[in-house]
Amino acid sequence: MLMSESAIGVVFGENAVQLIQLSRSENGWKLDNIAEAKLPHKFRLLTLSDDTRFADIRQTFHKIAATISSGKETGVAIDQDLLFVKEINVDPDIPKEDVEKQAFWEAQQFLPENLGKNYKVLWSRISPQDSLVLLILYRKLIIERIQQLFESTEKSLQNLSFDQMAAMTAMENLFQPKGRLVGLVDVRKNSATITLLKDGKYFRLKKLDFGDSEEDILESETILAKEINKEIIRLLLDAEIKESDAPVSQLYVFGEKANQSLISALEGGPSLEVKLANPFSAVEISDDIKGQIEAIENPANWLAAFGAAQELLG
Repeated sequence: MLMSESAIGVVFGENAVQLIQLSRSENGWKLDNIAEAKLPHKFRLLTLSDDTRFADIRQTFHKIAATISSGKETGVAIDQDLLFVKEINVDPDIPKEDVEKQAFWEAQQFLPENLGKNYKVLWSRISPQDSLVLLILYRKLIIERIQQLFESTEKSLQNLSFDQMAAMTAMENLFQPKGRLVGLVDVRKNSATITLLKDGKYFRLKKLDFGDSEEDILESETILAKEINKEIIRLLLDAEIKESDAPVSQLYVFGEKANQSLISALEGGPSLEVKLANPFSAVEISDDIKGQIEAIENPANWLAAFGAAQELLG
C-alpha cells in the first residue's frame, strides 16, 4: 500500500491509452483526473518490437501523462491479449518450491522455446486448500517497453498487473458485490473473457474467442449473450456446482463492447442480476472533470484503469 494520497491507473488498449487519478475520500473514492489519447499505432507485440513505431507511441504517452501533473505513483494493467494465462492443478500439500517447478514445467509445455529468456513466469495459488493455480506469463519485451514509456516522465511506475485482475479489484472496491458466486465479463471486439469469483476469491476464468466463429456473434447482443450464458453454465458444471443450487448472484459486464442491450439480453440466464460495471457511478468526481465524464461513450470500458490505481492505494 502506498503512503501517498492518490495513485494513477493506466491501461494501454489496442488503439488508445487511458489514465485516471484516484484518491481516497471520506465517502470512499474520488476521481481527481482523467485523460485518454488515441495511439498512433496499435499497442501490440509487432508494433512494440519496432523502434520507430514505439517511439511514436512513447511521444503520445509522454504528452498525455503530462496532462495529469499532480500525481506520480502509477500502476499499469497489461492487456490480457499481450499475456499467456492458464489454470493448472497442483497438489495443495506440496511446498512452494515444488509448485514453482511445476508451474515452470507447465509453461514449457505450450511455450517451449526460450521460455526463461523471453518470458517472466508468475503464478498465484487461489487458496491454500485449492489445487488450482493461476499461471501468468509476461513477455519480457512488453515489460521492458512499458518501463521505457515511463522514462523521462514525472510518473513513477510502481506496479504491473493483469487487466482482468485489475478489473476484479475495481469491482470489489467499487461495487462490493454480494453472494457466493459473482461474475465479471470483459466484452471486446472479437472476444469475451468470463471470470468467476467464489466467496470473494478468484475461482475460474475462460476466454471466448469469436474471431474464427462461423457466426458473427458480436453483431447480435442476443446471440452474444447466449454464448456467454452457455459458457458460464459450463464453468459451473465443470466445477461441479449445480446452477439451480448456486447461480451467479451478480454478473458485471465491462469492456469496449459492453452496453445496456447486452445487459438486457444476459438477463434470465444463470445470473440472478446483471449490471453494467460503470466505475464512474461509484466514485466522487471532481467538479472540473464532470463534463469529461459525461462525454464518455462507454464508461464500463474504464474499469481496469480504476483497479490499476486501487491496487496501489490498497
